[in-house]
Amino acid sequence: MYSPTKLVDSFVISGLPYYDAPLIFDQLKLGSDLTIVPERDNPYDPEALALYSNDNKLGFVPRESNSLWSTLLFYGHQNIVTCKITQLSDHHGHLLVKAGLYVIDAR
Repeated sequence: MYSPTKLVDSFVISGLPYYDAPLIFDQLKLGSDLTIVPERDNPYDPEALALYSNDNKLGFVPRESNSLWSTLLFYGHQNIVTCKITQLSDHHGHLLVKAGLYVIDAR
């Protein structure tokens, strides 16, 4: 079956407890689009990619997964990648949000 996107990377969002995720967790939905925002001035990782739901920062693409995506976004290829929530879990206050990076079919 044809799909206009293909999942190419999947990960648990890093840094959830430090940003807005605990405040808006109940509003997050499976399949929701996330905005990818490069943070070139990030003091810990110049290839950091922050993930937002609307104007709420959830956390980051993990460092071990961000290099290729950061490079593509830096060179202006925002139109070929999208990010979606693929799993939500709240286990006794321990929040987990898993996301997927998808390549968009441009044919």
